[in-house]
Amino acid sequence: MTKEDNIFRMLNDMEIDHTEYEETELSDEEKDKVFETFKSEKTLSKPKRQNKTWIAVAAAVLLLIAGSQTSVGQQVQATAVSIIENIRYSLNSALGNTNTETPGALSFNQTAYIGNAEVSIQDLVAFDHRIVFNLLVDMDAPVQDEHFKGFEELEIQINGKTLNTDLVTSWGIAYDKEENINSVVYTVPLDEELSEEDMVSVAIHFENIRYYRPGETSEEQLLIEGAATFSAETTREELNKYTDIYNIQTTIAQDDYEYTIEKMYINPVLNFIEIFSDDEDVMSVDFQMMEIRGTDEKGRNVLFEATNRMESDDYRKYSFSLTDEMSEITTQELVDAEYLDLQFYLFDWPEKQGGTAEFEPFGQPFKVELNN
Repeated sequence: MTKEDNIFRMLNDMEIDHTEYEETELSDEEKDKVFETFKSEKTLSKPKRQNKTWIAVAAAVLLLIAGSQTSVGQQVQATAVSIIENIRYSLNSALGNTNTETPGALSFNQTAYIGNAEVSIQDLVAFDHRIVFNLLVDMDAPVQDEHFKGFEELEIQINGKTLNTDLVTSWGIAYDKEENINSVVYTVPLDEELSEEDMVSVAIHFENIRYYRPGETSEEQLLIEGAATFSAETTREELNKYTDIYNIQTTIAQDDYEYTIEKMYINPVLNFIEIFSDDEDVMSVDFQMMEIRGTDEKGRNVLFEATNRMESDDYRKYSFSLTDEMSEITTQELVDAEYLDLQFYLFDWPEKQGGTAEFEPFGQPFKVELNN
C-alpha cells in the first residue's frame, strides 16, 4: 500500500463538522477556472470514477490539512459535486452537425438532481408541430453498475397546456463513457400548432431514472427515484425566425403503395421532409426501409434518412432528415440551397425482393424549390 493510499484511507475515516466552515458562493468566472483545471488534470490522468461525495470531502480536507482555508478550497469543494453544470453541449452537437451553435434555440442551461444522478437540459427548438430538445444525464455510479435507460415519467407543458407524450421518441449516446455521462435527444410531436401567444413558456418534468446493470438478466425495474422540473420562456418570433417551411404536397404511387410528400422544414439545427400515408396497403406493412436521395443546384449529393415515424389507427407520418456524413452538403449549407431534385427509395423485407436488401426507386422524382 502506498503512502497516498494510507492518506486517503485516513481521510475517509475522518469525521468532519462542515458547519464550522462558511459557505461562499462562487462567481461564474471562478467556477470556469476551477472546471478548466479539473478538465486538464482529468485529461492527463483519466482516473476511475469515485463517489462524487467522497471526492468533494477528500479535496476539501486535503486543503485544510495543508493549512489552506481560502476561497480556493471552497472552489474545489463546490465544483467537485457537479460536472455537467459546467458542460455546454448544444443540440447541434448532439445531432452530430458540424456547426456547434444552435441558432434560435431556447437554451435552458439548468441542472438538477434526481437521486444522486444529475440532469441538465441544454437546448430546445420548436416547429409548428413538434419540439426537439437535448439533455445530459450524469449517473453517479460507473457504467458497469448503472447503465442509463430513460425516465419512468415525462411531462411537458407549453403555456400551461400538458402535451400528449405517447408518441415521444428519443435516442441517446454516451457523451463520456468513463464518467457515465449520457446525451439524449427527445422529439415530441404536437397535437396542434404552437399557440399564437407572443410568449412561449415551456416546462419539462422528469420522474425516476430507469437503468440496468450490463450482464444481468433481472426482471426487476431498477430505478433512481426522484423528480426534477425545468422551465424557460422565449418569444414565438425567436423560436420561428430561423425556420423555413416549404409546402410540397406531391403524391407518389407505385404498385400497391401511395404516399404524399407534404412539407420540408429547414433550420440551421434540424431539417426534415414529412411524408404522409393513409393507404391501407401501407398501413398493413410491418416494416419498410425508406430514404430520399438527390442533388442540389450545384450537383452535390444529398441523402435524407428516415428518423421518425408517428402512427395512429388511420395514418402513418414519416420524417426524413439530411445525413451530413453521407451528403456532400451540411445541414448549415442546406439553408442556402436554391433547390433540390429528389427521388424516394424504399424496400420491404428482403425476402419480398428475391433475397436482396437493396433500395429501389419508388415513384417519380420531385423537385423542391427553396430560396427562389
